[in-house]
Amino acid sequence: MSVDLVPNSKFYMEVRMGIQRHCDDTAKPDFARFIHEHFYTPNWTLTALFGAVLAIALTVVQTYYTIFPIPGDCDGLCNHLTKATQLK
Repeated sequence: MSVDLVPNSKFYMEVRMGIQRHCDDTAKPDFARFIHEHFYTPNWTLTALFGAVLAIALTVVQTYYTIFPIPGDCDGLCNHLTKATQLK
């Protein structure tokens, strides 16, 4: 099956160097350890859940007030300014 194969030492050296660079890289394992130690605890899970629910609730409130704005003193001023600029 592999009678005519000739090993390519340059290719194997590149693969070996790539594996060595991956093993020597300490940033990825340190970051993974940090994530595992700090974000897989129940406290962080509950904090993240609370933050997500709060973000969704605030988005719903903002959307509601965008669709149904509360009339206020500024509405009369805005109407007056709109009419004043249309007269000119």
